[in-house]
Amino acid sequence: MLNHLIDTIFHAATFRAAHYLPLFGALAVMIVAAVVLLSRAARR
Repeated sequence: MLNHLIDTIFHAATFRAAHYLPLFGALAVMIVAAVVLLSRAARR
């Protein structure tokens, strides 16, 4: 019973993670781009 519950939660978690992965990827890219632009602006 417990093993089935853990398996169900694990599958739900991995499915949600895979679903939100592109969103987190885009957010990470935007953050990195913002940091790079800010660092370049600060150097000038």
